[in-house]
Formats: sequence, structure tokens, C-alpha cells
Amino acid sequence: MTVICALPDGSGGVWVGSDRQWTANGDRPAISPGGKWAVYGDRALGISGEGPLASVVLNGGDKILRDNETAALVFSAVMDVAKGRGLKPVQKETDHFPDYGSSLIFVSNGRVWDIDCCGAEFEQAGFWARGSGAEYAIGAAHALPDYEDNPHVIVSRAIAAAIRWNTGCGGEPWIKYVGGSSAPRT
Repeated sequence: MTVICALPDGSGGVWVGSDRQWTANGDRPAISPGGKWAVYGDRALGISGEGPLASVVLNGGDKILRDNETAALVFSAVMDVAKGRGLKPVQKETDHFPDYGSSLIFVSNGRVWDIDCCGAEFEQAGFWARGSGAEYAIGAAHALPDYEDNPHVIVSRAIAAAIRWNTGCGGEPWIKYVGGSSAPRT
């Protein structure tokens, strides 16, 4: 019940963002002052979905990012913390990884990886989103470059589209610039 997204800017940086609405127990929305991303240096980790796994990422994500440099290692670290806290998968285990009902986006060195709920990772070259509002955000982000080239504006409007059209998303957009060699254009 969320939207998280990332857009590389072509200069080694990535704009990351999310809505601010969290859903507890499947149906009780609450607005958070912060986004759904942990940031450490030029790395960032966003989490979509509901439940206790989000607190693992947001409350310990900087350590996970500091200690792990690849998407596979980040996913394994998140799963280790989840198991250590006694969190249970929302569905039965797959061949390799349990499903905790959340997906991740990992950013490092200006690159973006989509990590699904079972640990499969896919590098994304352009705008990417996860969560229940992802389709709205992706559609908006891919339509915007026809008349808008500012990556901050594209991310902001993509999140706004998800908030407007998906009832699982809410609050104001949260956006941050990660990495890059020069000051971002806002």
C-alpha cells in the first residue's frame, strides 16, 4: 500500500521518492513525516508494502546499506534482520526466499535495482517504481519527458499521480537526491 520510486539523472545521482502513507494491519492508514527510504552516502533502500518489515528497513537501513554493497547482499541482510526479529512470511516459502509481502528498490553509485518480494533483482535503466501505486507512477513518469526534462519534477509528479489515483497511497510526496557529482537541479 504505497509507492516508492527512483530515477537516475545521468550524472551519477538518483532521485528517490515515495508517498508518506503507511497502512497498518491492512486497513488503517497513517501519514508519516518521512518517506519510505533509508539513505547512506550514495546508497538508498526503499520499501513498499505494509507490516513490520518496513520498520526493519527504516530503522536499520543505514546499517544495512553501510555493510552491503550489492542488491543481493542488501536483500539477504534485510531477510536476516527480519528472521532475527521473528517476522514470519506472509505466504509459504518459495524455493529460495520467504515472501514478507514487501518489495525493495536499491540505489548505489547512480544505478537502480528493483528487488521483488522473493529476492529476484533487476537493474533498471530509467524511472522505476514499486508498490500498489507503481503503475500510476510509471505511466506518469514515462509520459512526462515529452514536455518536462527536470528529474525532480518528474519524480514529484509521478508520486502525485500515484497518490491521486491509488487509494493505498497518500500524504505529500517525499523526495531526496542520492549521490551524484554535482548539485541537483530542482
